[in-house]
Amino acid sequence: MKNYLTIALFSLFAILSSCTETQEEPSTQQLINEIDEVVPQASKQDDQTLFWKNMLNKDRYASNTVAKSIINFRIGLSFYPSNLDSSDVYMTKALILVENVEGFAKVKAQVYNGLAVNAGHRGNYFLSSFYSNKAVSVVDANPIGIPVRRKVRVYLYAAQNHSHIGLKESSYELAKKAGAYLDSLSEDDELKVLIYIQLSSSSIWQKISHDSIFYYLEKIAQYSTSAEYDAIYYANKALFFEKNEQFDSAIVYRQKSIELLQNELKDRYNTPRNIHIAYCALLQNNIDIGKMDETDSIRSKISEIEKEFPTYLDVSHYLMFEEIMMKLFKNVFF
Repeated sequence: MKNYLTIALFSLFAILSSCTETQEEPSTQQLINEIDEVVPQASKQDDQTLFWKNMLNKDRYASNTVAKSIINFRIGLSFYPSNLDSSDVYMTKALILVENVEGFAKVKAQVYNGLAVNAGHRGNYFLSSFYSNKAVSVVDANPIGIPVRRKVRVYLYAAQNHSHIGLKESSYELAKKAGAYLDSLSEDDELKVLIYIQLSSSSIWQKISHDSIFYYLEKIAQYSTSAEYDAIYYANKALFFEKNEQFDSAIVYRQKSIELLQNELKDRYNTPRNIHIAYCALLQNNIDIGKMDETDSIRSKISEIEKEFPTYLDVSHYLMFEEIMMKLFKNVFF
């Protein structure tokens, strides 16, 4: 009996050992797929942050460098835009983990783009462009391994940054790279209107036909689904007329854009910044056609925005106003 018991226990031990030995560690791609499918039920930022931090501590992910990178990125994303410093900390951790790992272009492009968005939100467009260019390089080198929508987002954000730092020609080229995927997007995909917004704003600065620019502008109107996109449509149309020295028409569309910003979009975090830009442009347009009687009221509105929303504006906004004021005084005194 004792021998039978010994044999039975030995057999059970062998079975258990065999099961243990055949359990394979999940592949990195399996872990990536698992994380991509996770949708936190928490709606509050603190709860989302806690969710991802708990996930980071799970043994299943803690031993995998790429998985840790993705989860650190998600933690960083949970802090955006309310706490950019913390967001940067975790996105930088994500970058350090994955940057020198061979492959995983999709992850790298996402992390670079996230850091670019954070820097752009602060108004640091040169740093934002640095990260955007890194993301573009990854996408260009891996055209097959990255989803279409992610590629489009990378190209569009880089195009915005290049425009901000005065690289108008490369901005248009990047916008065209995004535009190459228009047919790959569903008809109701929001990225379509964003592509046409960037194509229109970038093309205005290029020596291309007015018909092409108007085509992009009308596509914005066609695909617009919100007051925000309508406001951008009016702003871009105003810019087109301004660049062609049709200042009366520019003023009409600037005012339409401002009206939407003040009434429909007043609670958006970036509205003070956009209204400041719009009023500065409106002031410039009135100076261009010599309507000095309108400038005092516009200047007052700009000053009110600067006093009420100082944290929403960066140095470039104040410099923009100062530059226009110098032109105004030059017109008055010389």
